[in-house]
Amino acid sequence: MTGDLRATATRSMPAGADVVFDIVTDLDDLAAWLPPGVEVERYGPNLLRIWTARDEVVERAITVDWDRLRVEWGSETTPTYAGRLQVLRTAPRHCAVCFDVTGPAGLPHHRLVAWVERSLTRLAVRAGAERRVADVRPLRMDELTATQRGDAQRTPPISRRTSGVTSASSRPNPMATPPITAK
Repeated sequence: MTGDLRATATRSMPAGADVVFDIVTDLDDLAAWLPPGVEVERYGPNLLRIWTARDEVVERAITVDWDRLRVEWGSETTPTYAGRLQVLRTAPRHCAVCFDVTGPAGLPHHRLVAWVERSLTRLAVRAGAERRVADVRPLRMDELTATQRGDAQRTPPISRRTSGVTSASSRPNPMATPPITAK
């Protein structure tokens, strides 16, 4: 990846490295974080097909390194539309993504940089949403209320009297018939 056609950026992500790597390696849903203008789909095992805004269709080999949390596409023989994305573990529930892309000949450098920045922004938004879903966990029994646990002993109901105001249901009903008493 050489020349002015290259754009590199690193961005902090609001989710753990495994969550982010799952997003970027979901080759069937790359549109979830890649900006409009380029469509990518899995064409075969380890092969991507890319439709560009220039109406070009290119195919690139893809390599996923699960141990290093790295994805690479393109090769020495296909230097354009090539790149590498690596997820770096930084802290629990946080990571960084390094994105390095080589664009096609004739593309203005600022447009490639803007595309990389938009990609990372969309990835951060998606990662934040995925993190919130991943962070949801079932409550432990000791965290549940008595009602949620279904205990026989219920917590006493809250008094209908609050701040000295009597609710309508605790006032006597003048229209109610008095109880019948035996004489």
